[in-house]
Amino acid sequence: EELSYRLVNWGGSSFTLDDGRLPEPGSESWIKSLKTPPLDHQDELSRVDFEEYVDRLVESNFWKPDNSSNHNRVALEHISFELLSEGIQVIFFSPPVHPDFLLSLPHGHWDNFNSSRDELSENYQFIDWTWELWEEDNFTDPHHFSDSGRMKICNDLVPEIEGIIGG
Repeated sequence: EELSYRLVNWGGSSFTLDDGRLPEPGSESWIKSLKTPPLDHQDELSRVDFEEYVDRLVESNFWKPDNSSNHNRVALEHISFELLSEGIQVIFFSPPVHPDFLLSLPHGHWDNFNSSRDELSENYQFIDWTWELWEEDNFTDPHHFSDSGRMKICNDLVPEIEGIIGG
């Protein structure tokens, strides 16, 4: 993202923008933001608004790539290859989504995701909780976690990662 910004803006850095992204790596404010990241506090959605939001997500292409050679997949493979070439173990993690969203997905909606997961699992470790049905109170909306959801991820994910890396 930073490289693209610099190319388009003749070398200017996007880290000078106050747009919610992390400050420049290594700076004092960067370290502080890693320790206490800014949270986007959202107003609670009414049940009707929430259901409309879920419907929009199900109908959108954001959660449904056209094929396994989409830009995100290509970028993911490139980043993973670069990490591996530096001796860094790569573990993919696909977190659960809100049960209303998960149960609203039509059959076959995530076939390309499943295909990508299967292909990536041939070369990388993959922790897939996508299809786990978590309680609604673990989410603030269809794909963001509440405080209790974030704690559940941390508590449940650490043993899985330790099992993979031999912690």
